[in-house]
Parts: sequence; structure tokens; C-alpha cells
Amino acid sequence: MPTMAVIIAYEEELPKYVNIDFTRYKVSLFIPSPLRCAKCQRYGHKAGQCRSEKPRCPKCAEAHEYGACQAAPEEVKCANCGEKHSSAYKGCTKYRQVSNALKLATTQKMSYRDALQQSKAKTAAQKKDSVDTDTQVKGTPENSLPVVARKSVETQTDELPQTVSLAVADEPADLSISQMATLLNTTAGALLWLIQTLSIT
Repeated sequence: MPTMAVIIAYEEELPKYVNIDFTRYKVSLFIPSPLRCAKCQRYGHKAGQCRSEKPRCPKCAEAHEYGACQAAPEEVKCANCGEKHSSAYKGCTKYRQVSNALKLATTQKMSYRDALQQSKAKTAAQKKDSVDTDTQVKGTPENSLPVVARKSVETQTDELPQTVSLAVADEPADLSISQMATLLNTTAGALLWLIQTLSIT
């Protein structure tokens, strides 16, 4: 999608602000969104780089194109985690693992492989905690309240920080209020500059 966001690379620490065309802009750390292949549905590459011989349907995970899928709603299956949702679902366990790995790799300056291992270990620990909590809740007498409230994996996973991550996503990213305000402010500034330039010429 065309946006007013600009990605600038720095070899050392990021500055707090940059000046572009006499306008000061606040700098935030860029954390890329998970990149999902439109052919095999796995993360980390695009369809043009995919080595899979056959495509996988993002709706039912079978070996056919999405347009040829005739799966019923109850037959929906993720090609990555096997749960009953589309492969494009952002609440998918695998999507959250990759998101957290990208966040760790960027903020902690570690390799993506190490970050992904940490993210998988965290997800496994959360699943174990969720199972233990379910056991405690089921073992509680009916006339008393459970000591530990049930938590799902989705609510325990840390959310990504509010950063501008529009340039590399295959699908449009959801904008937070602060991102939308920054985008509108930048767009308004660019339009004013264009109007002034055209009026001078």
C-alpha cells in the first residue's frame, strides 16, 4: 500500500528525530510484520521464492489453489498450526510466534533463529500454564470460586509495540490511533508543501 512512512537504515543507534525537507519527524524502531508465502502458506518468504512443488490452500490446507477450494466452513484448517481457522488468521499460534520472534530479533539485536527458539519456548510454557490452570479450575469444588482464573494463549502473548510496519507487509496492517495521527499529520504537511510549491511556480 502507498503510505507516507519512510524506512531509514542506521548502522549505529537510532536518532530520536530526523529532519526531512525542513520538517522534523519522530523516529521509531521498525519491526517487520510476519511474511507469509501465498503458495505454501509458511512464514519467512514470498511465493516467488517458494520451493514447494504444490500450492497449499490457505482455507483448508489441502494441495490446491484457494480459488478451487470447496471446503465447508466446518472443514476450515490452518496450514501452519492445524487449528480450525484460516492460515491468514492473525490470532494463529504460529503467527504470534513469528511476530514475537521478529520483535525479539529487532529489539534485542539477536539472530532470527535464536529469537524464534525463544518465542517457541515461551509459547510452550504458556500452553503448559494454561493446561495447569484448567486442571486447577476443574478440580475446584462447585460451591467455591477458583483460585486461579483461566487464561488463553492469545491473552498471554505480548502484543507488538506500536511501530510503523507498513512497507513490508503483504496484507494491510492495522493502524493504531497514534500511527493514524502521524500518517494524517505527515500527509497534511506534504499536501501543504505541494500547494505552496505549485503556487510559487
